[in-house]
Amino acid sequence: MYRNGKHRIVVLPGDGIGPEVMQQAIDLLKALEGPLGMQFEFEEHAVGGEAIRRHGVPIQPETIEKCRQADAVLLGAVGHPDFDREPPERRPERALLALGCSSACIAICGPSGCSMHY
Repeated sequence: MYRNGKHRIVVLPGDGIGPEVMQQAIDLLKALEGPLGMQFEFEEHAVGGEAIRRHGVPIQPETIEKCRQADAVLLGAVGHPDFDREPPERRPERALLALGCSSACIAICGPSGCSMHY
């Protein structure tokens, strides 16, 4: 949660265009720190296909816990054709189900805009 005067935001870049869009969202929030009189602390974790490649699962339990402890979560696009034939538990989209159970505020960012979920 809010710590050392900074709002803690977990960044889940996701797959495909997700990391590019997420970097733009981070840059925007950094630019708004001064005008808003706020400070943000970003912590990035793998999710979706990238998490499967790195860790063998769509989202690690540790990542879910970090999301629950954060003030907000920025979530990029999740999914990749490389995993289309995988069983449900090994599909990138499975991470979205796990995140839906967390109590954090999640901003889902894509090329067409952002939506907030509380």
